[in-house]
Amino acid sequence: MAHYLTSEVAPGKTAPDFEAHTASGPLRYHRWAKDSWSVLFSHPGTSFPLELLEVARQFAEFDKRNIKVIGVSGNWLDDQKKWKASQVKYGMRIGTADKTVQIVADDAGEIASIYGMINEEDPSAEPHTVFVVDPKRTIRLALAYPATLRKNVDKILQFIDKYSSTDEINMSSFNLDSSGRGKIYTPELTRNQDNTTLNAAADVLSLGNTVDITLASIGIYHASTRYQELRDADATADYVDNAIKLLDNLSELGKVVPFVAPAFILLKVIVDVEKNARDVDAKCRDLVLRVTFMLSHLPALANLPSITPSSPQRQVINQMNSVLKETAALIEAYRNQGALARRLSLRNKDKFERCAKDLANTTKDLMMSLQIHQSVQIDTILQRSVPQDPEDEKAKRFVERYGAGDEGVVKADKALLKQFAEELKLGVEDEAIEALNTNLGDLLREHQAQLEHRIDETIRASLTSKEVDMEQTLICVQCEKEFKQSNNHALACSFHKAEYDSWSRSYKCCGTPHPCQFKAHRAKHHSDYPYGPFFPYVRGITGYTDTTSEWANVEDFNLESDVTQSASISRLLKWKSRGAAPEKPTILIRVGWVYFKDAYYFGSFTKEDLDLQSRVIEITRQTVIFRSAPSDSEYAMVEWVTREDGGITGVRLTAKVATALTPFIRVCLFDTEKMEMSGEVMCISEGGLRSYTPLSAYSLPQSQRVSAELPETAKRPARKDFKTRTTPRLPVVIKEVVDAPLRANPNMATQAADYFHGAVSVFNKHPPGTNNPISISEVKVEWRLVGDQEYKPVKSFTFLDGTKLPLTIDPRETWALQFQVAVPRSEEDAQLGVRWWERAFVARRRPLRLKVTFVDIEDEEASLVLEWVYTPFKQEKREDGDIAFIYIDDPLLFERHSLHVKPLEKEGYVLEVEGRDISVRSLQKAVYRAMKTGESEVDIEVGQKRNTGEMGEWEWKTWALVDTSCRRVYAFKILISQPRDGKGYACLEYLPCPDYGDVMSETRAVRYAVEKVGMPTLEGYSEEDIPWDDEFDDAAPEINHSQPSLANSSGVTPMSATMVVPAEVNQRLASIDANLERIATAFEQLLEIMKSRSNV
Repeated sequence: MAHYLTSEVAPGKTAPDFEAHTASGPLRYHRWAKDSWSVLFSHPGTSFPLELLEVARQFAEFDKRNIKVIGVSGNWLDDQKKWKASQVKYGMRIGTADKTVQIVADDAGEIASIYGMINEEDPSAEPHTVFVVDPKRTIRLALAYPATLRKNVDKILQFIDKYSSTDEINMSSFNLDSSGRGKIYTPELTRNQDNTTLNAAADVLSLGNTVDITLASIGIYHASTRYQELRDADATADYVDNAIKLLDNLSELGKVVPFVAPAFILLKVIVDVEKNARDVDAKCRDLVLRVTFMLSHLPALANLPSITPSSPQRQVINQMNSVLKETAALIEAYRNQGALARRLSLRNKDKFERCAKDLANTTKDLMMSLQIHQSVQIDTILQRSVPQDPEDEKAKRFVERYGAGDEGVVKADKALLKQFAEELKLGVEDEAIEALNTNLGDLLREHQAQLEHRIDETIRASLTSKEVDMEQTLICVQCEKEFKQSNNHALACSFHKAEYDSWSRSYKCCGTPHPCQFKAHRAKHHSDYPYGPFFPYVRGITGYTDTTSEWANVEDFNLESDVTQSASISRLLKWKSRGAAPEKPTILIRVGWVYFKDAYYFGSFTKEDLDLQSRVIEITRQTVIFRSAPSDSEYAMVEWVTREDGGITGVRLTAKVATALTPFIRVCLFDTEKMEMSGEVMCISEGGLRSYTPLSAYSLPQSQRVSAELPETAKRPARKDFKTRTTPRLPVVIKEVVDAPLRANPNMATQAADYFHGAVSVFNKHPPGTNNPISISEVKVEWRLVGDQEYKPVKSFTFLDGTKLPLTIDPRETWALQFQVAVPRSEEDAQLGVRWWERAFVARRRPLRLKVTFVDIEDEEASLVLEWVYTPFKQEKREDGDIAFIYIDDPLLFERHSLHVKPLEKEGYVLEVEGRDISVRSLQKAVYRAMKTGESEVDIEVGQKRNTGEMGEWEWKTWALVDTSCRRVYAFKILISQPRDGKGYACLEYLPCPDYGDVMSETRAVRYAVEKVGMPTLEGYSEEDIPWDDEFDDAAPEINHSQPSLANSSGVTPMSATMVVPAEVNQRLASIDANLERIATAFEQLLEIMKSRSNV
């Protein structure tokens, strides 16, 4: 819950006076503070030791500014002890700070209650902790908990520095506020609303027909005399006061000559910077004197007739404003460099000398246009050399002595830096060392852009005559809380730079729940600085297709950093998707990607906004809306296109990246009355990296390939003609079950073995009615590959149907069994780690045979051979739509490694290689790299390594072949390779590159790339002579004639082993058995029927 100030203690109100006890005796606040700024602070807790430590640490800063600090203590005795301890810790003598800092006793909470530092009615409310009061006893700033003095001392000092000089400058005529904003001339000066601002100002003047202007008529008796006064001021270091007096003298000029307003604003900036500077710098002082001298001639403008935009005086004033802007930016950037960086940047003097020269030339032009007499003495004054500080001379000698004249040598050596800092009595901290590498030129451009923005904002606010209701309740777009202008100030609003991330449950800008930014409340969305709610607001407009209608855009891409520079102008259709149209026709201007870490602009303009902007341009002659970076090598920018009188007629969009020689520039004209486009978008310049038309067609090398060729079908079907091998004592027939052929790894796959499932039937051939059952006591399985000369036992054997041995088969009966065996792989194959399903890796090259042997209880054996032949997996093949199909086959693992190359219809892309898209942007990057390095064969990082660390490891890579003459990629080179013990397999393919991007009509001779990557040196592959069949299992069954005939249990001598029962007899016997079985069944049924009837 926020604790709002009452009207008595709100910013803008008089701070209540009070009397309290201190260690020095009674203290009356207003009398003790006198004409100084003062800071009152407290803390919600019972004590504030950390605040006292911070006050002691920053005491020199408060004392230097003559700021009075009062701590309101609810536990005075304890805090007084801690204040003494804080002074001792920072080397202060007890009592020496009493004139600046006092801790007042407020154990009863009376003062805290008056100032809202506690809230007895609502203890949960956020209490105020800090009040900043100006010399007139007006509260200028109030901070509420969790903001405390300890966390905000630097900001408070900056706040006081910024606004302490406001009351010393008479700006009543310009009506500028403490932020440099306000009215440059009063509305009542405008007699005719139809006239321009310039004409309205000219109408006020009562001018004569003669222009006999001298410096004496404006209070300057002679230029040389006035400059001597300035030099005297220079000697006494009162150059800032001199500039302040000039501001007072020029303030009235803004009423009649509004286009000098930028000069006034820039002079105020210079004054503020120099006034708050901690030291006097000879170069800055010299520039301020030159600026003051130049601007002291401006009052002569008041006696001139009407000045039009094309008048010489107006042209000179525009030139003067431009030079002033550069001067103010230089002074500001130089002051921000830090003492160590300023002294060791020896080239800074060159910038000051160039600026002094520009000021001298502009001053001469100004005096000439105003017909002011120029004496020889003035020329001497303007041409004098820029002075140097003694510290600059020391730095120069130090660099010459230790760095051989190269300042970079000193900056790179921390020991030398420390030595130089000790000589100048400066500190060497990490921040200071980092600042040494800051380019002053970049700082200059940055500050110049900030100055332009400030001038625009000031002029715009000055031209707006709408009165603001200070007590109206508004909603801040930054913190989304209510506020009133009456209590709004520079640090009134607290917010985060980035929006809340619900995924990480934090703010991306700082990662803490507490606000990290403090600014004034704003009621309308803006792009001046980032704040969280702005980004969803923008996405609501840009993230949909029905919200805007794009008129023009430019975009370029840095081919090294991947940074995009872009700008666009659109007509706003809706503020959000499926929402209502805006009340007034509105255009949107966007620069860059809207993200809190990036430089961006996103603004909307109605006709009224454009009319106001036209009047601003008429005064400032500044047409840049936004520029993303100060660098000339890379930026995006939007500028107004205007008529001579400042009226807006369109925008100019520019996007430039460092990797392009020229920028993209488009001009979009529109009618500000209808807010509609006027004609087609004009193309002023083309950026990016465009290619030339080749003079002849490209000829590509032949493809190369070293690889096996995997079979697509089985070499032959598995044999089913193997016969049962048995002995006369074991008359059985073994057959493979037709519906269940031998299967490999149907539901299990391991690296060490292959599993086979099979099914066979065993038939007892003894005649029916004979008591000759067969008892199977053992089943064993062996295996071999075709070509081997012996069978080997399988690793394991398992019945799949749960059969248990021994098992008896009655005469003329059949036993069907299902089994699983594991065939071990060789050690080499096992190390490959391959798992196959429905295929046997062990038998991928040669057919495998299983010999299933049945052993009865008398150790008689019968066997049958089963065969399994490898059927290849379905391999990748060329598909419809493929530009190319590139592959190699691995005969060891029986794998195909392949790539499909397809065309891509997607905008901005040319090809797809195995799911990897090749974009136009990547080709442009390849061309840029080739032109920069001279290497015309460029790895575009389209490729992949697969099965890394395994025996089947392979990879593919893609290179772009660049024609550096035509600045285009003309072909791709794709290499698939699988190195293996110096042998391996590879395929090198060349593919022509489709046409892409912007191509200029100008033709150039082709220049082929110098290729460095070629086909690997490999032995040619030749297939082994592998046997696919043999006769090892084709021999006729052996018959043992030496075995004696054994009687069966009935005493009947069995038939001779040589006797062969004809098939017809076997069939007849089987038929008889079936008929007998049916007769027996019928007889049993008859007996049952007869029994049932007899019972009845």
